This record gives sequence, C-alpha cells and structure tokens, in this order.
Amino acid sequence: MKKKMIGFIFAAAMLFGASMTAFAATDASGNDVTEVSGNDVLGGNSIDMDSEVKVPHLEVTITAGTKVIANPYGLEDAAAGLTAEETLKGSEIKFENKSDTEIAVNLTGKIQLAAYDTSVATGDKVTVATSATSLNTAKTKQVFAQAEITDGNAKKLQTTAGTAAEKALVYSAAGAKLSNAPVLAALGKAEDTKSDTIILTITGGTSKSPTSQWTDADAFTVVTTYDIQFGDNAKLSTFK
Repeated sequence: MKKKMIGFIFAAAMLFGASMTAFAATDASGNDVTEVSGNDVLGGNSIDMDSEVKVPHLEVTITAGTKVIANPYGLEDAAAGLTAEETLKGSEIKFENKSDTEIAVNLTGKIQLAAYDTSVATGDKVTVATSATSLNTAKTKQVFAQAEITDGNAKKLQTTAGTAAEKALVYSAAGAKLSNAPVLAALGKAEDTKSDTIILTITGGTSKSPTSQWTDADAFTVVTTYDIQFGDNAKLSTFK
C-alpha cells in the first residue's frame, strides 16, 4: 500500500513538472510577446515570421539636345547658334536621379562615321581626331568630340580621390569609356558637393581639307551610351 501511494505521488509530481503555460499578448510597440512558464520550456517550437522586401523605386530623367553641327568652314548662323570661331556646335545631355537610392551612370562616347560609297577615296573621308589640338594642324577632314561633366551648377566631376577634375569623356571611333562612373545621390539627398544630377556638355571641333570639301555625305553621329546601375552611398561622386 505504501509503495502504491509513493508511486502515485511521484507520477503526480512528474505531470506537474512537465506542465507548460503559454500566454500571448502585444506590447506597447506592437510586438507579439509570448510568456512561457513551467519546466518543459526547451521544446522544439518555432516562431515563423514572413519577410517583406523593400523594393527600390528607380527613376532617371534624361534630357538631351537633338543634334551636333559640324561647322568646319566657320560659317555664322544666328538661328543655329553658330559663330565663326566654333567649328563644332555641341549639345547637352542631362541625367537626373529621381530614385530613392543611389545610381551609377557608366558612360561611353563614340563617333559613328558615315558609311561611304566604295568610290570615295580614303583621303576624302572624315576621320576621328585624337585630340582637340591636332585639329589645328590637320590637312584632312577630321572631327573631335568630348563631353565635360558637371552637376549643373558649374561644378566639375572630380576623380575618385577628389583632388582633381575628372578627364572629359573623349569620344572615339571605337568607343571610349569614362574612367570613373559618376555615382549620383538619391532624390532629396544631394549635398553641396554631392549631386543627384550630371550634365554632359559636348564640345569639340572639325578640320577641313584643301582638296576635299565637306558635304552632306560626311555627316557623322555622336553616340553617348549609358549603363545605369545601383550605386553606393559611400562612393557618391564629388563635384567642385
């Protein structure tokens, strides 16, 4: 009888010790709070939380001029904005970051020359000059184009180190890439030297030949290729 009573008491104690009470509530901040009491709190229960992805809103406004005008003979045309000193009338391309995150704008400049008829001699074709100064002594028809990059407030794009102005984007026949892609601030996050805008001001020049006249067949295309990617706030470009 004593053994049965002792066994009954021991079994009751086991049941009591294995009990677990769970109480769910919500705290002042809206979090779910669960209080667990009892001895059996090391069970295999789980708390599942669904995830939510914060998707960025990407929006970039690009505004570009319509054309570049070759003016190798220094013709004046007030309607076209041509002066005697300007042998190539350039244009502008503006990139405005209206996204809620930083973006990097990779840029490549290319001059696409005319597709000449096979009857046109090599010396009569337009070629791409390697620099603006080489146009001064050129004896053939050449074109040179480059784009200075600013923030729209006359501040030039700086190098990664921020110690000097970035070299302009020089356009080539094969296509040349800007060495450092400008990283623009998110909308509303621009600072004094950190911008959410870049402006490419295309300039350059053309040369003439004493034996071969420029004609409509010599028209070329100035191609600016852009590749927009996600940027890094720690690498926002500096403009000074």
